[in-house]
Amino acid sequence: MHMSSLLLEGLDDLGIEYEFRRAKDTYEKGILTDQIHTILENSSKIGDKIEELSGQEKFQKMLPYFPVCENCDKLYTTESYEYIPNEKKVKYRCKDATIGSNVVKGCGHEGISDITKGHGKLAWKVEFAARWQAFDVRFEAYGKDIMDSVKINDWVSDEILNYPHPHHVKYEMFLDKGGKKISKSLGNVVTSQKWLKYGT
Repeated sequence: MHMSSLLLEGLDDLGIEYEFRRAKDTYEKGILTDQIHTILENSSKIGDKIEELSGQEKFQKMLPYFPVCENCDKLYTTESYEYIPNEKKVKYRCKDATIGSNVVKGCGHEGISDITKGHGKLAWKVEFAARWQAFDVRFEAYGKDIMDSVKINDWVSDEILNYPHPHHVKYEMFLDKGGKKISKSLGNVVTSQKWLKYGT
């Protein structure tokens, strides 16, 4: 939320009108429920396409949806393996997961999660497409380092959700003086506050 607050402050300083939407609220309010349902009903086809476009095979073995474990409250340690369409529920197990270079311990719990309750999220490989349709997004820029994910989301949007994917502009991946990627997650970005101070 820290980086979001810096962005919002910068937009306010520039007098830009916007509507801020948090992912957590979007899920909890059920805004993406229809998209999640459609994606999970087509998960086999999507898993094959993800493998074709990116070489990633894991979504051929699991659903592209991560419920919050009802036992340990973790998110990315859950693996959904079956969708029950008429109940809008997924069966999942909580197991060890590798996130980046870290292994996060799962608790071993097996459970069922209701996708209408907002206690989970779509995998990144399909989440953009769900948001594009739900919010009628017509334009989205992206960095070339996530090009594979955008290609997959474009396909999901067009072929699964029947929503024309937005127009894109691709931007470069920038490195700092030390050769490290400039990234929000690394915290080494040029904030709007710095830009307003030094760039104008």
